[in-house]
Amino acid sequence: MKVHLKRTGGLAGLAKEWELDERRLGSGQRAELKGLLQAAKFFSLPSQTGSLAGAPDQFIYELTVEDQGQRRTVCCQERAVSSELRQCLEWITTAVDRTA
Repeated sequence: MKVHLKRTGGLAGLAKEWELDERRLGSGQRAELKGLLQAAKFFSLPSQTGSLAGAPDQFIYELTVEDQGQRRTVCCQERAVSSELRQCLEWITTAVDRTA
């Protein structure tokens, strides 16, 4: 599994990106990531949630996951992120920062 997360917007309008390859994770971390994606129903989410216009101070998240030949990208405005997806996004950023 490969994960790419891009966050744009915010007050400064800066972009930040994180990339994660499950091969760099321990088996427990891989299971945790897969569980978070399942809890967020990531592969069933619409490709865009929330209006991406009209909120220049909000973050926009673009999450792409490639797993077993399946590739899915979801873009969402900060206010439209479910609590389950937010947990997943936070886990990804923390995991990448720990493995970097």
